Amino acid sequence: MNQDILAQARRFYHHVYNGGKLTPEDVSYMVSALEEAYEDHALFEKIKKRGKLHMMTKIEIDASMGIDEKGNITLDVYIGEGACEPVLEESKTLQFLIEDLLQAYTIPGKEKIAPCHLEECEQLVEALKAATKYAKKRIKELS
Repeated sequence: MNQDILAQARRFYHHVYNGGKLTPEDVSYMVSALEEAYEDHALFEKIKKRGKLHMMTKIEIDASMGIDEKGNITLDVYIGEGACEPVLEESKTLQFLIEDLLQAYTIPGKEKIAPCHLEECEQLVEALKAATKYAKKRIKELS
């Protein structure tokens, strides 16, 4: 494992442990570091079988998504066993996410959706209609 990446991951851990918050880029960096560590898993298993492994550290990472009453999609990431406060809190409006998706379907340099993506856009509209219908039904059932 790259020792520089490992050192940065440790700095992030101590930053969070001491009450700091992480940016989405920090979390991405940590995930990359963990992925690189797991690439070395075969080597880890060999060392473990030979009895040369003295200590193993586990870091618990928990992420949860939700939707609030205004339709904002939220993401919270917790690091550490039994963590009470998220180290990352993101919230995006439904309109922002729709715009982001539709921009991905546009023709580069033009403000038009590529014809090959029109069916996917219709699927999005139908999924949003179905979600609205479901929400109304559940509200009525629970009222």
